[in-house]
Amino acid sequence: MDEKHTSLKDKLTAVTPLLEELRAKKEERIKQISNVQSQIEKIKAQISDHGSQNYDGCVKQLSDDHDLSTRRISDLQMQLRNLQKEKVGVILACNVYLLNFLCFNILDIYRLTHRNSLTVTNLFLGYAI
Repeated sequence: MDEKHTSLKDKLTAVTPLLEELRAKKEERIKQISNVQSQIEKIKAQISDHGSQNYDGCVKQLSDDHDLSTRRISDLQMQLRNLQKEKVGVILACNVYLLNFLCFNILDIYRLTHRNSLTVTNLFLGYAI
């Protein structure tokens, strides 16, 4: 058939599979962006619970639902990786702080109990410390 004589219905039939494929890709990108953004928000909340920085403007273009480019996905994934690294740093810092706190408290308790046991022992022996 000649292209000039192809009906609109035939043209539509030829384009419909491509259109469906593009719609599916669009939905996949929307899901991908949404997933990355929700992970970013979750990590931001976890980090802010530990008293770290304020992340009000951290997710770029969060409200721009029309930008479904691979560049935007890459940017969001980069932000997610950076936040994940920072989260690990915050967790490590908290663990070091807690470990130091516990060690000093255990040491203080040991000193107190050791001193009291020496005092009691020395009192039995007639010595005062």
